[in-house]
Amino acid sequence: MHNYIQITAAYSNAVLVAILPHISDFCHKLELPVQIPISVKQVERFNCFDDKKDPGGALTLTNGYTFGFNDGIVSTFRDESRCFSPNSANAFSGRLRMTQTAAIAFARDVITKLGYIESDLYVDGKPIVRSPFLYGTYLIPYYHIKWLDPEGYPCVSMEIDGNNERLTSIELMTKTIWAKSPILNLGSERRNPSAFHDLEPQGSIQLPLLLTEMAHFTTAIEVPLKIPISDDQVADISVDCNGLGVDICLVSGYRFRFYSGQVTHFVAPDAFYVPHLSRHVNAYWNNWNMSIREAEDFARHILMRLGYSKRAFFCDERPMVKKPQKIGVHTIPHYMLTWEHDLSSRKGDPIVIDSLLDVEIDAGTRTVKQMWIVNSNILQNAATNLGAKASE
Repeated sequence: MHNYIQITAAYSNAVLVAILPHISDFCHKLELPVQIPISVKQVERFNCFDDKKDPGGALTLTNGYTFGFNDGIVSTFRDESRCFSPNSANAFSGRLRMTQTAAIAFARDVITKLGYIESDLYVDGKPIVRSPFLYGTYLIPYYHIKWLDPEGYPCVSMEIDGNNERLTSIELMTKTIWAKSPILNLGSERRNPSAFHDLEPQGSIQLPLLLTEMAHFTTAIEVPLKIPISDDQVADISVDCNGLGVDICLVSGYRFRFYSGQVTHFVAPDAFYVPHLSRHVNAYWNNWNMSIREAEDFARHILMRLGYSKRAFFCDERPMVKKPQKIGVHTIPHYMLTWEHDLSSRKGDPIVIDSLLDVEIDAGTRTVKQMWIVNSNILQNAATNLGAKASE
């Protein structure tokens, strides 16, 4: 099942009207020289995104400003006429009137003006700075300032004109500030908002069997859910077109992915290694209360409680370990442990993964927050067992 939508003129216009107030608010907070509120007449071009769950797009104003809107926020801004381009370096050369310390303070002030707290975007940590430089004989007085998130990915990037002391571009890439998508006024195109609108092949799943499997799974890993799990605890269901893959989201925020009746993915609402955080970043701050070795043993224990053998997932070996970097004074004590088995026997052969186990462990509370459990042999047996159970 895909998440894309056919873009019509009515849909594109509805998205544009919905995001313009956010663009106006962004410009107002940064005191950009543009008429506020921004109207449709000031828009030169708008490219609407086709993700039906995340209305957004890229727009260009008549004054050359460009903006990107996605995940409920203005994520990018560029003053195209002032962003450095090597094609016309002489036009961007000039005196340097800002020190690096002043430029970093300016960048942090931009974050504050936008209404964010520095630690929300990890800009309380040390940035990576590209200082002004010589391009041929021209001094380019521009700073490029970037901050990384605890996983080592860029989360904030800015270009600052150190001659005119102004922001020329910004990109906000961190999931910690994503917000709810704007509500669209689609008129007659409005879709049925039923939580179960994607359940097309209704006869292809056995919901009572899946809920029972969820109860067994959550009991084994000690998830604080009301057992047995009933229909009224289910917030949303979506089914793949072949009926083998089923996603179930509970009202409590816990999510499960089934394949052939087997839980292959479990995500707690406060998991950290996910595309979209459902908690404020400060909810993840804690101390490390488990070593890596303790976390490995804990993951193996959970796997056996679920009825799997360590041998099936090659868990006697050491896993790959991912842990967040400390940013500023805050620590996010979450491990992601990965056991992966590749069937390819020689270097250069195509990679064939027949077994994958990912376990996210909150080492502060000593609990499981996420699991990927994929094994080709187990899934084949699960498909057979599901058919047998459905016929009982």
